[in-house]
Amino acid sequence: EFSSSKKKMFTLVSDGDGYIFYQKGAPERVLENCKFLDVDGKVVELDEKHKKNIEENIKKLQQEAKRVLGFGYKKLPKTIDVNSNIDE
Repeated sequence: EFSSSKKKMFTLVSDGDGYIFYQKGAPERVLENCKFLDVDGKVVELDEKHKKNIEENIKKLQQEAKRVLGFGYKKLPKTIDVNSNIDE
């Protein structure tokens, strides 16, 4: 369910080895939770240079009146308490 106060939503999916926590919503909100980035198929740390570039692209698209959504995921172990507050 989408949270208008958080401007994002979450889904937790079992993948056999554990869970995958997916989120989508306002790109600036999703970006706040990101630590890594997929660059040409390689996962790299999300540093300030990458983050600034993403924020500039978001702003450019929004200025063109385009709707922009952010997507992120995190793999979680089977041992995670699915009732905990995992979106933080």
